Amino acid sequence: MCSCLGSRLWWKRNVHQFSWCGNLSSTTLPRAPEKNTAKMLQHLVLLSAVFFVKCLAQDHVDLVTSLPGLTESPNFKHYSGYLQAGPGKYFHYWFVESQHSPSTDPLVLWLNGGPGCSSMEGLLAENGPFHLKDDGKVYINPYSWNKQANVLYLDSPAGVGFSYSTSGNYQIGDPQVAEDNYQALQQFFVRFPSFVRNDFYVFAESYGGVYGPSLSKLIASGTAKINFKVTTRNAT
Repeated sequence: MCSCLGSRLWWKRNVHQFSWCGNLSSTTLPRAPEKNTAKMLQHLVLLSAVFFVKCLAQDHVDLVTSLPGLTESPNFKHYSGYLQAGPGKYFHYWFVESQHSPSTDPLVLWLNGGPGCSSMEGLLAENGPFHLKDDGKVYINPYSWNKQANVLYLDSPAGVGFSYSTSGNYQIGDPQVAEDNYQALQQFFVRFPSFVRNDFYVFAESYGGVYGPSLSKLIASGTAKINFKVTTRNAT
């Protein structure tokens, strides 16, 4: 389980299913601690508002122009929308440009684990630029990774976060998750071609220890033009 202590929040609209964190195969809904539930409800309201206000963007269809509860203007651009990850699969993403030099700073893909944990937890509660106070107000995280990097937060696989499948089938294995992530990543570069030349890294936590390496293998052996970088560290 990830750090939201097993709390779960489900959102359904037609075949769309939202789970902030939890076991993808679970059909039971245990009662979450009230404090965690309230926090996740704040996250859900914020994400829903993002989908609304981003429609007002002029220079990019997914550009987010404002966030409810944020009293200061961020010094970077950020985008939220969907990337197609195969037939009938659409992965929700939130992309934050670097506060330093977007054109030359590295591009990082962030994946939360679980399995079944939304990467929006990483953005809104861990290393992202936007964090939430207990009263629901948004503030800028001074320790955000986008101080020095462009960061792509991806909800994966389908059925996690706002990502969904039009078939309504959410039974999936690790090899298919890797393939879907690879397809979504290629769609990202189609939508943001100016970042193709940036150094690209994959970061993940928890069950992302499976997602990250399996995706990295596809990137390294695939034909997509991605400036993939691998770092090694000698064990001592």
